[in-house]
Amino acid sequence: MPFESEVHVLAKVDRVIASRSPKRDLFRHIRRFLDQHDEEYREIEEAYRVSRRACKNRRREDGTAAFGHGRSVALIQVACMGIKDPDQIKAALLHDVVEDIRGWSHERVERQFGPKVVYYTRWVSKDPRTHFRSKEERDRVYQSRFRRAPKAVLVVKLPDVLHNLRTLFACDRKKQERIVLVARRVYLPLAERHGILVNEIEAAIRRVEKGWSPRRVAEDRAGASIR
Repeated sequence: MPFESEVHVLAKVDRVIASRSPKRDLFRHIRRFLDQHDEEYREIEEAYRVSRRACKNRRREDGTAAFGHGRSVALIQVACMGIKDPDQIKAALLHDVVEDIRGWSHERVERQFGPKVVYYTRWVSKDPRTHFRSKEERDRVYQSRFRRAPKAVLVVKLPDVLHNLRTLFACDRKKQERIVLVARRVYLPLAERHGILVNEIEAAIRRVEKGWSPRRVAEDRAGASIR
């Protein structure tokens, strides 16, 4: 796939994620299928608030707020995938909270948001480190579980994979190569099998392999628009 094609394939994803008003855009998309007075709408708002509070003061390697990752995953769901399932959107917002934030457990998620949401967060959260002899074993077990995951779970996991690939530029090259290898071996085949974000994930992988940076993408997109 030529780089210009990658630019076009990921243009919508890039535009959605780069929004200057991500909260407004997220809920604008949600209001297209849920009334803002609906209980499910209010629960999505609560999941948004919970995730934002839980991730307060945490940063990702690219310097952005950790909370922004879950919000971006939810934005990809509603703006790029057309997802309308409230529980899948809530799970996207909350998917890193149990794994990364002390004081949060699957039981707490279930008490606050119900069994359907915790079903997804259990799938997409890594088990505690104490259950494994090494980080490598933990990662291997985690990745292998998605080979038997139902499509509904991958609707939460694959936009997570896509956003992680898109923000890899801040990581060292060794980590980039490791994550891209897993994406090619594990997640891209699952995307192809279920028809979820196939072109987007493949294009994001190629970007990283070619030494992608936000500035380069902006320059290539500008060049593609005048050709």
